[in-house]
Amino acid sequence: MKIHYGQSPVLADPKSWQNDTPPTDTLPAPAGQVLPESIIGPDNREQVSSSMNFPWRSICRLRMYFGSTPYIGTGFLIRQNLLLTAAHNLYKPAHGLSSKVIVLAGINGGVTPNFGTCEVGKSFLRVPPEYRAGDKRWDFGVVVLNRPFAAPPLALTKFNANFTAPGIVSGYPKKVHNSESLTQNGTTQWFHRGTISRSTGNLFYNIDTSKGQSGAPVLVERIPANGSPYWSAVGVHVRSSSNGSGNEATVINNVVLDRLKSWLPGGGGS
Repeated sequence: MKIHYGQSPVLADPKSWQNDTPPTDTLPAPAGQVLPESIIGPDNREQVSSSMNFPWRSICRLRMYFGSTPYIGTGFLIRQNLLLTAAHNLYKPAHGLSSKVIVLAGINGGVTPNFGTCEVGKSFLRVPPEYRAGDKRWDFGVVVLNRPFAAPPLALTKFNANFTAPGIVSGYPKKVHNSESLTQNGTTQWFHRGTISRSTGNLFYNIDTSKGQSGAPVLVERIPANGSPYWSAVGVHVRSSSNGSGNEATVINNVVLDRLKSWLPGGGGS
């Protein structure tokens, strides 16, 4: 599958978040017990050689603090001042919201490109109250950045119908090929290609992931009738499927989009 290195066509306008199918008013339930991310067979992830290109530069490494304990996660820009990630990166029942989140766009080992970096506290985090009440279907949240980033945002595409398509998941794992040294403490970005499918409402894929990649975008390449192909996010990577044979995402549908829009300035969401 071709990796497209062009510019993102999406602007900081939520009208660019596309509705490809009729809306649904429910979120699908997780397929089973929520488990850590899985490697399916051999670890076939590849390192992103240069995060200067799109879409890699729009994918961010997160460092979240709960008490004095830091965790590594991934998120991605959906506006230049709004980052989408997994709710479990931002909230833990024993601690509540993360006390501090450090965001680095497109970091690549010892190289920190000037695409954006910031540090924010609890007041900049948005997690659905449904998730905080224990409903794992709502495993998505946002970080409101305290300044706009230079990296372009990723497009979002809503798919309510079943589909199968090639795609990628890219993020910042703590360990790759059973080694922490390769990831340089979770500061290098890794991706894997595979097949993404939606059935019974859930988004599944045979794509390798591990801890640190929670919140990564599930990307498919869109090819418009007139125009250049581009990468679009159809889900937020959150967990392994119950039998460990694949991984699973919170799917982008109208429920997720409506909540995201409510978190925009003036949207009135919590």
